[in-house]
Amino acid sequence: MTWFLLLATVVTAPSTPRFTGAGARFVPTSGQAARWVVGADPGVATSVENALFRGFGIAGELPSPVVNAIRPPAEVPDSEVQWWRETASPNTPELAPMMTLRSVTPAGVRLHARTGANGLVFRPGLLELPADVTPGSSWEGAGVAYDGITETDYRNTGTAALPADADHRDRGCLTVTSVTERRGMSRTDEATWCPEAGIVTGTPTLADPVVEADADRWPWAARVEPPEQWPVLGHVATARLVEGDPAFGLVATAASFHVQHPPVVTSGGTLVSIDATGTLKAWLRRDGDLAAVWWGHPGGTVLSLTALDNIVIATTSDKRLVAYDQNGRRLWSRQTPDLVLAPAVGVGRDRVVVGTLTGAVVAFDLESGRRLWSAEAPGGTADSPTVLGDLVVIRTKDRALVGIAPDGTVRWTSDQLDTGVAGLARAGDSILAVSPEGATYFLDAETGQLPRTGVTGFGKSHTALLAGPAGTAALTSADGVRILEIATARERRFVPGATVAYATETDWRVLTPSALLTVDPSGRDVAQLPLDPGVAGARSLTPAAGRLWIVTNEGVAWIN
Repeated sequence: MTWFLLLATVVTAPSTPRFTGAGARFVPTSGQAARWVVGADPGVATSVENALFRGFGIAGELPSPVVNAIRPPAEVPDSEVQWWRETASPNTPELAPMMTLRSVTPAGVRLHARTGANGLVFRPGLLELPADVTPGSSWEGAGVAYDGITETDYRNTGTAALPADADHRDRGCLTVTSVTERRGMSRTDEATWCPEAGIVTGTPTLADPVVEADADRWPWAARVEPPEQWPVLGHVATARLVEGDPAFGLVATAASFHVQHPPVVTSGGTLVSIDATGTLKAWLRRDGDLAAVWWGHPGGTVLSLTALDNIVIATTSDKRLVAYDQNGRRLWSRQTPDLVLAPAVGVGRDRVVVGTLTGAVVAFDLESGRRLWSAEAPGGTADSPTVLGDLVVIRTKDRALVGIAPDGTVRWTSDQLDTGVAGLARAGDSILAVSPEGATYFLDAETGQLPRTGVTGFGKSHTALLAGPAGTAALTSADGVRILEIATARERRFVPGATVAYATETDWRVLTPSALLTVDPSGRDVAQLPLDPGVAGARSLTPAAGRLWIVTNEGVAWIN
């Protein structure tokens, strides 16, 4: 039986394993990040992220052809293997992220695989640090190295010594010299390992040299141009999802998108999803397919995702807000006062705002992650903040609304609504609120007062209200989508059976069970594009990279 097929039957959430032995003290914690410069001078700025998994938990955390090629260490049962995945994401779209897989067992730290153009799998894993390693230790091992095509014998010897650098000695680091013989050639690598940090400088075994980067000089994410025109079948193209590695090949894979949290799409065309284990997986076009290009592990379980231009913001069960660029490079990580279950929202192009379970509302600078301000919404937040012009409005668990000014000052609190709120939209000085039961309310944007209520009769199970062009909004409910006039709540168009809508600058796109409609603000149909039923059953519509992305439970399609 192929080991990957066995792994695929049991998937567990990432955990922080309990490591033992002196060698284990050099293993970073799960979610820990670092910044490197990789390669010869001047090198490439690279973000490094670490993830720890137990046993079969690595299923889905590396390209399946790589997982299929490795062999777990023999000294412990497969279900008890402690895995350590290190992901290095360069600050350039020309270089793909590289993942290194190690195991930590009673024997020590073993190198099992490294992905990338020069990817290798070691069988058995190459021993990098014995469990009882100390200055003066030496060790050796042998096995087979597999590059995706051929197998060759390898032999490796290693020695440990005190580092020459005094700071590294004071930290309890070790300098490890590794000599690997393969294909009739010998290569010597020297790297410094530090407690709970892994390799901090030098050359890892059979890899490029690395050095810790100066965080103050860390480059910001580069803006990217949309990709070239994508191939389409008529007007609609359905993407094949694939994963793999340049060395080990690509294989088709089924979508495993989180049931409650649909993927997000960056402006440059990277689709980022939460997988079954609560970590991140990103997909990018490769030869007409959508290929898994990087995995992210910000620590804990990912609770929500937001895409703001070419930046992805994740909230985690570790009470953190973590930002990535679309190439997988971690930009910053900030602690939040409590759990943030709902996606962050962007305010303008330079800020991001979140609301916590206990009612803290916090704004961060999108570029640096610097905390800008915080406010309180008594009772805890019930959903993502809503940005209404110069207001950030919070819906609380006790059905109140809190309006917050751009500087974080609470402008007003309104507890006059006697129901929950499905959505908010603003036209001028008036805010339209629609309840899940179909009642409409109008609030003064400056005071939060409720001068009048509207009509009922829109049905039930309303889930979202999205503002759009010419003072209109789309109300999504169980029976379809309604285009409303925000100032009066007058219904301009009802599309029965529609599941989702999004706004352009001039009109609406509404997805029905059989077609994509273009509807102008007056409610008149402008265009209609027939769709296959599988494509029409979408969970989200996202315009990005010159295409309209349609995400379903089964996969992804896009439209010109």
